[in-house]
Amino acid sequence: MTAGSDSTHSAKDHQDPGMIPSFMVWSTPDELAREGAILFRELLKKDVLSRNTSAVVLSGGNSPRGLFGEMGKLLSVGCEDWIGKVEWFEGDERMVPPTHPRSNFRMIRETLLDPLGISPHRIHRIMGEASVISEEALRYAHEIMQVMGAPGPHLPVMDYVFLGIGPDGHTASLFPGTFPELEHHQLVVSAPATNEREARISMGYHLLAHARHLIFLVMGEEKRTVLDDILLRMKPSPVQELLLLRAELGQAATFWVDRSALSENLARVVKLMS
Repeated sequence: MTAGSDSTHSAKDHQDPGMIPSFMVWSTPDELAREGAILFRELLKKDVLSRNTSAVVLSGGNSPRGLFGEMGKLLSVGCEDWIGKVEWFEGDERMVPPTHPRSNFRMIRETLLDPLGISPHRIHRIMGEASVISEEALRYAHEIMQVMGAPGPHLPVMDYVFLGIGPDGHTASLFPGTFPELEHHQLVVSAPATNEREARISMGYHLLAHARHLIFLVMGEEKRTVLDDILLRMKPSPVQELLLLRAELGQAATFWVDRSALSENLARVVKLMS
């Protein structure tokens, strides 16, 4: 495993070190899943033992499936005295029932939540079966506030946010053409259905950006172009916007990747900064 810091910037060329994401690089997706699960267990355990709780945001899609499966196996053994104190949130969801093959929650439940036997009151999901998307977005935002709280104007602070990256630079259900300045500080946003995709609900830019740990999971050769677009060519995208918001907070994001996801140019940058 190679750990390093990438020196490329996101949408705007700040010199703030918070703009520089760090990289954890594994040889293969399977190695990332196994070793990433071990790393996450240690981080999560430390949090819970020190603060008596932790809040984890889980993404859907294919990228996290292997990692979540390894987490489910690893955290189900020897963690019984503290794992039940963790709050588990869904980062985004398609507007489909939780039993639907394309439901993010179905994947999360099958790979991680069911193996851990998590109590239902610690699981916070977006109800994809809801009939009115705007009402469900408001309901979920209210649930987040109830669980996490946030005094005054401050946003709730999630501890760990896991996100994938789509080939167009989308992450969670934040798609190109949606920008944080247009959504202010909405905790939860909705994306209407298009010819290409179902309607979706997602945690908003500011809520995701304020997490203590923002982790992008990127695996496979097919992700090379989008990573270069984001980190080398600085092409505007929702991922760029999250990196920019993190920089404004003086914080960095972390990319967990396998080697095949790195182009030669990006691999060279990561190696120089390691």
